[in-house]
Amino acid sequence: MKITKTENEANEGVFFFSPFISLCFLFLLLTFVAVPLSAANTTSITFSDFGLGAQTIIIYDVNGTLVEETNSTSTVSLNSTHDYVFVLQPTKMNLLNNPFQAVDLLLAFIPAGFSWILVFVVAAGILLLLRLVLK
Repeated sequence: MKITKTENEANEGVFFFSPFISLCFLFLLLTFVAVPLSAANTTSITFSDFGLGAQTIIIYDVNGTLVEETNSTSTVSLNSTHDYVFVLQPTKMNLLNNPFQAVDLLLAFIPAGFSWILVFVVAAGILLLLRLVLK
C-alpha cells in the first residue's frame, strides 16, 4: 500500500491513494451494499413453546410441497416473497397420566361463562361428598 503526498502547495496535506486501494475500497463498498439486498427476501421465524410440549410444525408452500419440518422451539428462515401453510401435527395425549392437563384442555374449549358454572358444579359435588362422608 503506497500513499504519496503531493508537493504542490495548492494540494498541501491531501493524500492520493494508489489505484489498487481505490479498487479494494470500491469492491468492499459494493459487497456491503449487495449482501443485504440479496438477503432482503429472507425472513426468520422463531417459534416458542405453545405449552403443548414438543409439537411438530410442518411447513408447506402453496402448491403442497414440503418446505421444512421443525418443532415448536426452533427458528426457520423462509423466503418472504412466497406464501406458506403452517400445520401443527397432532400428537397423542394420555390424559390419565396428567389429569391437570386434561382439565386445562377441557377448560380451553369451554366458553368463559360455562367455566364458572363448571366451578360451581364441582364445588357443589365436593360439598355433597363431604356431607355424605360426615353422616
